[in-house]
Amino acid sequence: PGGIASGIVSGGVTGGVLAGRPGHLAANVMHFARVLRAAGLPVGSPLAGRVVVVLVDGLRVDTAADPAVMPELDRLRRSGASATLHSTTPSYSIPSWTVLMTGAWPELSDGPAMNPLAGQTSRTWTQDNLMAAAHRAGLTTAYAGTDWFPQLFQPGTVDHLAPLHEETDAADEASTVALLGFLAADQGDLLLLHLNEVDHAGHHAGGPRDQRWDAAATKADARIGRVAAALDPRRDTIVVVSDHGHVDAGGHGGQDAIVLQEPLVLSGAGIRPGSYGDHDQV
Repeated sequence: PGGIASGIVSGGVTGGVLAGRPGHLAANVMHFARVLRAAGLPVGSPLAGRVVVVLVDGLRVDTAADPAVMPELDRLRRSGASATLHSTTPSYSIPSWTVLMTGAWPELSDGPAMNPLAGQTSRTWTQDNLMAAAHRAGLTTAYAGTDWFPQLFQPGTVDHLAPLHEETDAADEASTVALLGFLAADQGDLLLLHLNEVDHAGHHAGGPRDQRWDAAATKADARIGRVAAALDPRRDTIVVVSDHGHVDAGGHGGQDAIVLQEPLVLSGAGIRPGSYGDHDQV
């Protein structure tokens, strides 16, 4: 896998995540073929002891860049690396998760092209992905967040699961507590936390121009700060990323530029600080 997948699992977080833009379908195919041929080969010494990926569903790049709304994320950005990712249509959650976790555009993977009517009915990824590669490398994996995710993971590739159905503040808090519990019990080398209230505010609370959107983002930010505080930046790494944005009135799925841009912030062990501009989500 490319993208976040190749960056974290290979132990070269910065190099993999902030790779150059392939430019066209043929280059994508050749890159994916090279990675498939290399699957299972030794990956070298890890640059981080633990990696936590925080996926803030629906978070826009402008909200993520506002230190008044997200001061903890701003602190991580200033101490680490950041970039703006560019995704493709359809700008829905599960197709974007598939890109982030497999490193392949939708036309190259057999992942879902759209969100299903019920996320819990999503079919399992058949292609290699971040969790499967980490597990294959002997790492312990953990997930806390929406119950849309577990069906996507291949059986046996996630050691600790804490799925929740709701998209509320209470659900995000419960997911965060579960993730912090995994960290405290040393139950994860690679951990994924999915926070959903920002996306819910985009759909049901007036969208990004409503004060309730900023309030949801600030709560997500505080949870990011709590996760970061539970890590040792000398040996651990935190990655914060979004899957898509929202139009001003709320909603996504189309070709609007703002829904096809996502923030990426990395901080901690193995990260070369700096602003890395614009890169493909893959």
